[in-house]
Amino acid sequence: MHIKVYTEPFHYIEVTNLWDKVEKKEMLDEMFHLEKKGIFKNPGDTGTAVNEDGIVLKKNKAIFVDDVWQDRSFSNILKHNRKIFDLFNNESVKESWFFDGLCINLDHTLMSYYEDSDYYKPHRDQSRVTVLSWFFKEPQEFKGGSLTFTDYNLTFEVTNDLVILFPSNIKHEVSKISISPKHRGIQKGRFCMAQFLNTKN
Repeated sequence: MHIKVYTEPFHYIEVTNLWDKVEKKEMLDEMFHLEKKGIFKNPGDTGTAVNEDGIVLKKNKAIFVDDVWQDRSFSNILKHNRKIFDLFNNESVKESWFFDGLCINLDHTLMSYYEDSDYYKPHRDQSRVTVLSWFFKEPQEFKGGSLTFTDYNLTFEVTNDLVILFPSNIKHEVSKISISPKHRGIQKGRFCMAQFLNTKN
């Protein structure tokens, strides 16, 4: 695992190789299973961001994993993503006043799947910290799907070993995905695990 803390142009953390190969495979297998069951919901049914006219800002499929499992120990996704909380005890996090000593005791996990022409327009999340992790079948068969912090012109390309933590009120977007017809409908797109972290009073 490698952690890099940034304080400019805003406070964020970049983590690579957070999960080992077994953990990553178990999480990806669960994502494939949930998507294949057809329980991922349409954009308007997952608390999505909307513009001032109430228009939904994204096109993808998603499901709150917490709503699928009553006992989170049955879910490899919800079990392995606990490693995020270990980061806040890492010495390097002290470089950021935003993350240093941050007390998080409430979280929700949203799994999204993006395929051809899917996107998420610029928006802010309704939480304190957003954590984004990407997963996809290799070799990568899609183009696009990069994460951009639109007010800062800062972009991250999709990789299988990258995790980004940032203040949820920083505006961000997902560029449109393109994938050839032969790779559609067979889980060759972009999975994104979003963890929304909060402090419960």
